[in-house]
Parts: sequence; C-alpha cells; structure tokens
Amino acid sequence: MSVCTKSDFPIDWAGTQNNLGNAYSQRIRGDKQENLKLAIEAYQGALEVYTPEADPINCLRTSRNLGNLHFNEGNWQPAIDAYQQGITAVEISRSWAINDQNRQQIMADAIEVYHKLVQAYINIEQKDKAIETVERSKARDLVQLLTNRDLYPKGDVPQQIITELDQLRRNIPSLEKELQVVTDKLSGNRDDKQQQQRQSLEESRKRLQQELQQSRQQLNQVLKEINDNYDSSFSLTQTVETIPFRDIQSLIDPGTAMIEWYVTRDNILTFIVTSHSQQPIVVSSSPQNLERLEEWDKDYTNAYRDNKDPWIKTLSSRLEKLATILDIDNIISEIDRVFEKQGVKCDRLILVPHRFLHLFPLHALPLSKDNLLIDRFERGVSYAPSSQLLKLTKQQHRPDFNNLFAIQNPTRPEAKPLPGSKLEVDKIRQYFDPKHSIVLAEAEATEAKLNQNIKQLRSAHCVHFSCHGKFEPKSPLESALLLADADLTLYKIFKLDLNQCRIVGFSACETGMTLSSNEDEDTGLPSGLDEYIGLPSGFLYAGSPSVVSTLWKVDPLATALLLNLTTTFSLQQLLSKIALYIIFKAIRVEILIIFLPYSLLPTPYSLQTPSGHARNKLYQQGGCKQQSDINNSDSGEANLLISHNYLFPHLSRYLKFS
Repeated sequence: MSVCTKSDFPIDWAGTQNNLGNAYSQRIRGDKQENLKLAIEAYQGALEVYTPEADPINCLRTSRNLGNLHFNEGNWQPAIDAYQQGITAVEISRSWAINDQNRQQIMADAIEVYHKLVQAYINIEQKDKAIETVERSKARDLVQLLTNRDLYPKGDVPQQIITELDQLRRNIPSLEKELQVVTDKLSGNRDDKQQQQRQSLEESRKRLQQELQQSRQQLNQVLKEINDNYDSSFSLTQTVETIPFRDIQSLIDPGTAMIEWYVTRDNILTFIVTSHSQQPIVVSSSPQNLERLEEWDKDYTNAYRDNKDPWIKTLSSRLEKLATILDIDNIISEIDRVFEKQGVKCDRLILVPHRFLHLFPLHALPLSKDNLLIDRFERGVSYAPSSQLLKLTKQQHRPDFNNLFAIQNPTRPEAKPLPGSKLEVDKIRQYFDPKHSIVLAEAEATEAKLNQNIKQLRSAHCVHFSCHGKFEPKSPLESALLLADADLTLYKIFKLDLNQCRIVGFSACETGMTLSSNEDEDTGLPSGLDEYIGLPSGFLYAGSPSVVSTLWKVDPLATALLLNLTTTFSLQQLLSKIALYIIFKAIRVEILIIFLPYSLLPTPYSLQTPSGHARNKLYQQGGCKQQSDINNSDSGEANLLISHNYLFPHLSRYLKFS
C-alpha cells in the first residue's frame, strides 16, 4: 500500500480497498466487530474513488458489498445509504448504455440491491420509500421512452421542426429494435437454414445501421437548430425522476384502492395504497409461498404451451391455488379495514402486477365468499404495468371519440378465417362517424394499405384489430398482428403515431402477453427483471393511453359475441373502461382480459349481469339477443343483461367502471 497509493494509483488503490473490505467482512479470526469496522472503513475508502459519476460499475459493486454487510447486521439506515449510492450508479450506467439489452443487463446485475433496499425501508417503517424504490425497478425502458417522447422545447418553435422531431424519435427506437432482432438472429445457432439466410440478414443489418446512423444525424441537426434558435437547454436525455408516494396516491380517488406486487428473490411483497393512509400497507409472504408461486407459474405456463384444451379445463382450480398463494382474502380484508375506518366503500381496484404476474387474470381470483375478486368492486378492476406508467398515460388527454380505424379478418393463406370478424367490426363501426371511419378488410388489410392510409390512422380515436396475433417469447420484438401481406411486428408498431388515439383494441390471440423474466420460460429478458415487453408496450409508446388485449389464444366467435353485446351499449362506455372481464366457458374461452389504465372519462357506466335488481330482460330468438334499459339516475349508469343460462352457463360477472 506504500507504493499503490490513493494519490498515485487511485483505481488500483480503490480495488485493493474493496478486496480488503471483502476479506475483513469474511474473516473468522480476531474480534468480529473489529473486523467489521475495518471492512466498513475499507469499503468507504474505495467509494471515495468509485463515485457513481466516475466509475458506476465499481461503485455498484462496492456499495452492494457495504450495503450487504450492514443489512446482515441489521443496521438498516447505513444499509439504505449504501444501497442508494449503488442504485444511483446503476441509473447513471443505464443512461450511458447504447441499447435495450445492455440496459436490461445492467439492471439485472443490480436487481438484488433494489430488493434489499425495499426490505430495509420496510424494516424501519418507511413504507412510502419502499414502494418508491419498487417503482424505480419496474418497466424502466418503457418509462424512459414515454418520458422522452413527451419532451418538447420551450419557445415559439415552428410546427415543421416539431413534426420532424416527433417523426425521428419514433423512427429511431423502431430502427434500434429491428436492428436488435437482426443482430440476435445473426448471433444465434448457425444451422443450415440460418446459413442460407445469413447473407440476407447481413444485408439487413448493414441497411439498418445506415438508416439508424442517418436518423441520428438528422435528430442531432434538429436538436442543434432548436438549441441555437429557440431553447438552448432542450435535450432528449432527461433523467427519469422517482415517482413520489404522494403522486402514486394522487392516481386514485377516495373510493379506489391499489394493489402493487413485488416479487423478490426472498418473498412476495404486496403493497396496498389508498388515499386514506400516509403510508402503504405491506403484506409480506413467507419464502415457502414464493417457492409455491414459482412452481405454480411453471406448471401454468407449461400446461398452456403443451396442450391448451386440458389447460382451459383446469383454469378455475389453478386460480383457486393462486389466490391462496397470493393470500388475496387477507389483502382484501386489509383494504376493507382501511375503508371501514373512514366510513366509505371501496368500489374500485387497480392492480399493478410484477414480472410473471402480468400474465395471469388476477381480477378473476376466487375469494372465500364464493365470488371473484372483480365481484367485490362495483366500479371495476383495472391494470397498469407500473404506477409511473399509469401517471404518464393519465397525462394524455383524448377528449374526442369519433374516428375509427379498423383491420378486419386479413386474408392470409396460412391463417384460418375469423368467423364473426365482419359482424364484430360492423358493430363497432356503427358508433363512429362513417365519414371518418376506415376499415381495411380481408385482402385489403395489408401493410401497404395501412401505410397508404397513415393519415387516417394518425387521426383515429379508436384503432381496432380483428385479426390473428402471436407472441414470441424468444424474440418478443417479433410478436405481431398478422396482416394480409406482412406481420405488423412490435418494432414496427413503435414507429406509428397514434397521438389522437384514445384506445387500441385487439381481437387477436396472445396480444397481452409479455416477457416473464423467468429463466426457464423465456430467454428474451434477464432473470428477475420487470420490463413490460409485448404488443401493448408498442401501442402505448405510439400514443394510445389504453390498450385492450388478450392473455392467450381466444376463440374468434367468442370475441365477436362479446362485442355484439354492445348493441344498446355505447362502445365508448364499454371499451373505455379498461378492465372488461367475462368468462366464456361454453365457447371454450375462459377469460378475455383487458389491459391497462382505467378510463379518463368522467362519467361512470356499468356492464352488469343478472342480480336481484337487474332491470333488463333477455330475449332468445334464433340466438342471443338482449334488450337494455338506461338507468335515469344522475350517475348516468347503463345496464346490460347477460344470460347465465344461455351464453355463459359457468360464470358471468358484472363490471362497473368510472
């Protein structure tokens, strides 16, 4: 140490200090407390050199070592301080990464630090800080994209420049993601078939690299013009700030509760947020329950992928087991206690899943009183990938709902036709201005026609796809909606401009599926991460604040019948309440799930099944028909009857949204 000094060789000296810290922390001989004291001093010395800004990778490594030492000793505040420094280093390192894969790997390498920081905050009763830390590790790529997408310069900038700015920052992520797909294919197993494709892939990579470089140069020119003439401080590299707990609470009204899950390597943490408590309630599972959840997930996923017919028949019993693992009855009891103290009723629920929990119909979890979770909440149950994404989407105001753009049953030789697709789209179309409605049907439902009608797509308030879809867990950026002549892949969707759109609907299979980050189930995401990668993420980035999607392969007739139920029920009322849930046991489709934020509309409506006060009567003449009656109350509620006995003999549940 007399030669390798801090002043002459700071990096080497810091590395030695980190190693000394490791040695002292694990030393068996001597006094334990003295060894720990020396370890702490060594780590702290290393961190004087390894700062987050100067050396984020080594800063994370040493901060984690120091934090773990304090954590294991139960010294929560020093552990928090060390972990906070490490997370700062992670976020700086991510901002320097050049692609999604590097950013995801950086987060994966640090995910244990987030887990332990969350637990340390819980241990000192700072549960608001715990959920803020949870949000710092959820869907970070999409949060960053949406944050940067909505940045605009100050001053009187010409619209032409703004338009060019918007086009480039949509085009660049799309090119980056397409280039990633091609690069992954080139680096994969080189069998004979891939060797034949290699030349084509090499040409595609070269073309994409050139296009990406050109787009980045154009963006730099636009930014320079903005900085030189209008706003000298404008940048597209804004740091995403942590969402404060008060902002999370501001997302919910006095009658709403939020359940946010966090699956760590040690247990399952459930955060309950209401507007009536200064801190969230935290329910922690046992390590055994985490093991049970992981086994349940593997069993569920394998059953779905192996044979969907037996899987659908056992779905109800599987959900019963999941409800027990997640302790959903206890969680609902905690919510009830909070609201009973305030003398108000909780009639609405927002679910924020984590990792593989995004893939399950959590709103359909059975409760002990022989009803489903969604039955407990008159205004419905809705989903969000994270609280911060919910906040970002709520900031997008879409007051108009007149223009429709729809894709109907694209003709494709290898794809089966979709019975009921025309009926479905015709039913939707009747609620929109016919002069501003575009439907591309069958042979006309091509990517070429979509691009020819791109102006109408940009001005659409509702975009609906009645077509086949697919999710690719090994290459999620190639997940797609199948048009007549091409796949509308996730990386292409990122290029779309839907800044007038209020809702995107998928009447297509597996459109709500995302990467689970479970090593045994998909290889597209490092283990333990929560990145919302799937078709909905593309349409969120394109500009729609709400997306309707399915969690598995659905029966096209079932979907058409669902939308046919809107005969006397405004489509805007139905589809804008993003938490629809109906079980189609009779038609081999158990659950049609809808994704993402609850409605921005101020007026509450309802979709109700028969109850003691049902007002409607069902007429069955050559099929399922329904007649509805509008409730004349001040709330403007609309009721629609669905027959248990005819269409849904197994289960049918009501929704009521606001």
